[in-house]
Amino acid sequence: MTRLPLLLLPALCVAFAPAPMPKDRGNRTERLEGIWVRVSDGRVVEIAPRRMTYDLGTNNASHYALTTDPAASPAAYDLADVRTGQVYYLGVYRLSGDDLTMCYNPAADGRPTGFDPASGALVEVFKRKKP
Repeated sequence: MTRLPLLLLPALCVAFAPAPMPKDRGNRTERLEGIWVRVSDGRVVEIAPRRMTYDLGTNNASHYALTTDPAASPAAYDLADVRTGQVYYLGVYRLSGDDLTMCYNPAADGRPTGFDPASGALVEVFKRKKP
């Protein structure tokens, strides 16, 4: 009779053990999500899951399908036509707190390898818009 509680003890310990802590997901797309304001002129970019909207002003916006590769070095992204999937821009990004730096080229020119504007790539710096 005294063995029954001893046999149940391991099962009870496992049943009530805390769930493991979630793994650090690092610099993932979720951290990019939000509204970003371009430092140079105040134009707005909104990043949502697999989407990016670039406000061009005067009630005009460009909508893109967004694919990211945060594991690349530097982290990379592609902007494509929402309807056709045709890739228009290839870029790299750097996220540091509430600062986002994006460097990109038209797809025909290939992906930039860094953030040097002298390479001919376009470099934009954004600040996260606070709620």
